[in-house]
Amino acid sequence: MTKRNLTIALLLTCLASPAWATVQGTSITAAMQLKADSTYVGHRIGVWYNATDQRTGTYAFPIFRYQWADPDAATSHNLANALAFASATVAYTCDEARTVQIWPNFTSSTPRTETVNSSITLTGTSIWGNTISEIMDFECTSVTAFTEMHCETKKAFKTVTAIALSATTTYGANYGAAYITLDIGYGNKLGLPYRMAEDTRMKELIDADGTGGATLATAGTVVFADLAAVTTATGDWRGTWKPNTIPAGTADYVLYYIPTDITQRYDTDPVRPEWGR
Repeated sequence: MTKRNLTIALLLTCLASPAWATVQGTSITAAMQLKADSTYVGHRIGVWYNATDQRTGTYAFPIFRYQWADPDAATSHNLANALAFASATVAYTCDEARTVQIWPNFTSSTPRTETVNSSITLTGTSIWGNTISEIMDFECTSVTAFTEMHCETKKAFKTVTAIALSATTTYGANYGAAYITLDIGYGNKLGLPYRMAEDTRMKELIDADGTGGATLATAGTVVFADLAAVTTATGDWRGTWKPNTIPAGTADYVLYYIPTDITQRYDTDPVRPEWGR
């Protein structure tokens, strides 16, 4: 068979294959670690062609299903309410790995034209239990009424273990740390268990009754994995998904997608291998 005919034969084979393969791939699942709420459900077949040496072949994209169990509605104080405006060691656990919001509050009852500028470093763990940190900048201003400028992490935190206030925090003439408290709550972006560096979603479901789930009519919003070396300024190493129907603590959310990289799960290793090589 010539190389051209081989290529055509491989392509026809893939086109004839079902989009979903339901046979469990034990050789694939045995080679990786899976989150408790994730399941390998099959694979999708593709064809690759190397123009340099005219080699062809097939590869299988594994498809995973991940389920978030009744994620709570996001509020300004899911984790903490009226914390002192100071660095602290804490022990907060999120219901799911998700983004975290910080809300500063003025405790004085008299509005003043003043500004507080600071940055806060949150440290905690990821969906896989690895240590992560992120720096967030915020500005609080009071004019005729108090305006709370909240900030939200880009990374998805499963736990928060420390809050570090910037040493360069500045206050207005009539304010100090004693007049500000912090609330810490959830964001609506859910952390992905495996990397998604491009849009590989296949199905999005909401399951309010445990019978399998209804397809979400409108696709949610994905923030793709940050492929840069991990720092306190980078986004989530795996990416986040914000469902179009916002979590309210009353339904499970299910996402089917093809991970960009299922062999590397650690936050400190941003390697993205080539599929089919």
